Amino acid sequence: MPDRSSLLRRALQQPVLHFFVLGALLFAVHRVVQGDPNAIVVTPGVKADLARRFQDDQGRPPTAAEVEAALRSWKLEEALFREALRQGLEQNDRGVRSLLIEKLRAQALLEAPKRQPTEAELTRWLDTHRSLYETPQRYLLEWLAVDKTKLGARSELGELEAKLNAGAEPNGLNRPVFGANLDSATARERLGDKLANDLATLPSGQWRTSESPTDLLIFRVKSVSGGLPEPAELRARLLVDCSAALQAEAAAAALEKLAAQYRFEEPK
Repeated sequence: MPDRSSLLRRALQQPVLHFFVLGALLFAVHRVVQGDPNAIVVTPGVKADLARRFQDDQGRPPTAAEVEAALRSWKLEEALFREALRQGLEQNDRGVRSLLIEKLRAQALLEAPKRQPTEAELTRWLDTHRSLYETPQRYLLEWLAVDKTKLGARSELGELEAKLNAGAEPNGLNRPVFGANLDSATARERLGDKLANDLATLPSGQWRTSESPTDLLIFRVKSVSGGLPEPAELRARLLVDCSAALQAEAAAAALEKLAAQYRFEEPK
């Protein structure tokens, strides 16, 4: 079983520890050490903590009268809390049980060591959490179309390809020029499987031929957006997230070690 005085010292070192947990520990210690559950010691630390909370809430130090008012409120709540424990009102209360467990988990996380992830850990983290950082790629496309049913359609497409690859501007060819910013799924729906399959591997700015269900196409990818962030931004985010995950793993391991100190018996 964990030493009670050790638990108390650890609790007092955690300023974020919930009042309920701190009160429960104080109550247990007073019963064991003093033997009088009705004795409540108001330490200087209690007054200092009340003054700090007031300043955090109000943005200014409390007056002496305000400290006294806060202390009266604390005494009433402390007495009621001790009485609730004396009557065992916390027993079999799932809300109290969950609160205490979550507070202990939070304490373990605060106490878990933080460290810089290795390059291998960063790589594994990205491999398994890529969706957290990657957005769907979108392609800014420009294309010209020739009706497949038109006589000489492929020859016409070949002439367009030769002119465009020779440096002609598409707007100067006296025919409609289409453009859209599409993700790969929409490109597949509007322009056909072949073009959609080629998008990820095509260099920007180069004209390529393809076809949709109704047309022969010559198109180019003008720019690509989405995907993973720039390396500097991605690395910064990976460091924060992976480090937090490693800290959470360390906290979970500490809780498992703590739980292993207890023996579970199942009477038959």
